[in-house]
Amino acid sequence: MSRSRILTDDILEMISRIEDSVKKVGANFHNVSFYDSTLMRLQVIGESIKKLPKEELKKYTEVDWNVFIKFREVVSHSYFRISHRILNDMIANELPKLKKAIKKIGGKS
Repeated sequence: MSRSRILTDDILEMISRIEDSVKKVGANFHNVSFYDSTLMRLQVIGESIKKLPKEELKKYTEVDWNVFIKFREVVSHSYFRISHRILNDMIANELPKLKKAIKKIGGKS
């Protein structure tokens, strides 16, 4: 299995876990387990995106790849400064676009 495929599989798994959590508890940022696990999963997503070939990412302009990469940096270095509004936007608006693009990159469309 190629490195890109491993990374895209990891990203899709993290997205699926976030979606499952939202289904179970809603986007409840006062639930510490939900909040912590979602941030960790977004951190994994951002790190994996950083390792994907840039030429491949350029093909999918509907995704702002830097949003995920920069969010990973914020989670890593400013954990307690993350706005619930921004986190909610990531889950509701950015993850669906990312999921669609990653499926195409990973050959799962």
